[in-house]
Amino acid sequence: MFYLIALVLTAGVVVALDLVSKVLTDGNVTEVIPGFVSFVSSHNTGAGWSLFEGAMWLFIPMAIIFSVGILVFEVFFNNKFKNPIYWLGMGLMLGGIIGNLVDRIAFGYVRDFLRFEFMNFPTFNVADMALTFGVIFIAIYMLFLYEPKRKKFGESEKMFVKPSQIFKKKDK
Repeated sequence: MFYLIALVLTAGVVVALDLVSKVLTDGNVTEVIPGFVSFVSSHNTGAGWSLFEGAMWLFIPMAIIFSVGILVFEVFFNNKFKNPIYWLGMGLMLGGIIGNLVDRIAFGYVRDFLRFEFMNFPTFNVADMALTFGVIFIAIYMLFLYEPKRKKFGESEKMFVKPSQIFKKKDK
């Protein structure tokens, strides 16, 4: 139960930071570190890198399904992933999904504002960062930290069948 609360709190913090940062930067252009980072208000009607522009009919239901899916999985089915890295990753992803979902429902676009001036990279926001880091944490967990429970030889699954079982005579 502790990890579920941590997941929901992490998602809530991400959503709050995302929405506050968007309100503070909406409509403004501010050079934070000249030539490096600036806040530039932009609107994105697509997914990352403005892919599939104007497909809100797809993004809104998909975000709702993923959000509900994460919560249902964690509440009812997840009893083996008890690592803080896993739960932090899931919380970041859930918060990022909800943060951008709020914008899509309220405005019909996602408000982006962070721009790296030193390279050609799309403008993004706090929810996008949370999604990215959430996926990275889940990947780290699955690749390096997750250890599936090993079953004892012959337990619950018949890995090998004895020859006597194959050629067993049926009684008539």
